[in-house]
Amino acid sequence: MNIKLFFDPISSELASEITSNNFSSISLNTENTIPKWKEAQVALITLNDTTDESFRKQFYKLNNFSNKGLIADLGSLRLGSDSESSILRLAEVLEALIQNNTIPIVLAKEATWSEAVKIAFKHLGTLLSTTRISATISEEKSLNGVVNENGLMYNTIKEATIAYQRPLNNPEKIKELKNENTDLYSIGEIRNNINETEPVLRGSKNIDFSLSAVKCFEIPGFVEKSPFGLTYEEACQLAWFSGLSDSLKSFVLYSFSDKDFQDTEKRMFISMLIWYLIEGVFQKETTKELDNNKRLKYSVSLSDKNLDLVFYKSRFSEKWWFDSLNEGKSNSLIPCSYQDYEEAVSGKITDRLFKALKSSDF
Repeated sequence: MNIKLFFDPISSELASEITSNNFSSISLNTENTIPKWKEAQVALITLNDTTDESFRKQFYKLNNFSNKGLIADLGSLRLGSDSESSILRLAEVLEALIQNNTIPIVLAKEATWSEAVKIAFKHLGTLLSTTRISATISEEKSLNGVVNENGLMYNTIKEATIAYQRPLNNPEKIKELKNENTDLYSIGEIRNNINETEPVLRGSKNIDFSLSAVKCFEIPGFVEKSPFGLTYEEACQLAWFSGLSDSLKSFVLYSFSDKDFQDTEKRMFISMLIWYLIEGVFQKETTKELDNNKRLKYSVSLSDKNLDLVFYKSRFSEKWWFDSLNEGKSNSLIPCSYQDYEEAVSGKITDRLFKALKSSDF
């Protein structure tokens, strides 16, 4: 991929300001340098508008990360003649990054840019699982592929939504999706136990984060605002969970405007959210957690239901998985929580385990 062909470089003045800050783990696209995107864990992409420079000035004022890693800041994407050509251009970039195991982080402003992720996965021939952190639920079907308005079939196998708000969504749609075994977590369920969202994010290859999910009293004035929603801390924790996921291949942040970047508090919030995401990426274990010598096996027998359930726990991260087929193979392991295991020990089947059993015809 020719970076200079796809991206406008960061100005020399801004690049000088960035490199004099606390960040030592960046590789910038400037007039004289090419970012080392093939060596980086993450690649930062903005979309060639007035927000790019103000975001970078705020983001790079933050301190460096706890673990070593490399960020490739690709600069601002050169847009095409129309929205369709621009999305296809971004999809080509995402395809190259994902194939290289470099996680693209896209500041997209609008949800339509997420279509580039689907196109990239389609071209790679890779099945896509997406979690949307949003106040509203997607109208797209979650199983057996998704057809867009142009008739292109995407290989989307699963979509989940975290932080949806019941008053903003059709109750029939919620019921329909739950019947399809779609993972849905309302803002109330997150408030009760945010840790239960970690297995959902851990099983997703793409995360779409809409700032509509954050309540307006926390950061007032975003494009889509509601008096309910995530707190500042909850939003950053979900971003951190996303970064910790070994499955994560791409991350798209949207639902903000140029005006939002004129406000110091909003710039700081977006910068902090991206910081926690990258912190998670740099913190996660690089070892294969589910190799036989790196996991503990737990068996639970539910005689009254004639079920023998198998769970695995990583010796390193203490994360849990449920074996939906009792085969011990990676393709049958479903991310779950310690609470799922505890409930099984007490003779109960949680919704997460029920969906997994139903899908596998256990």
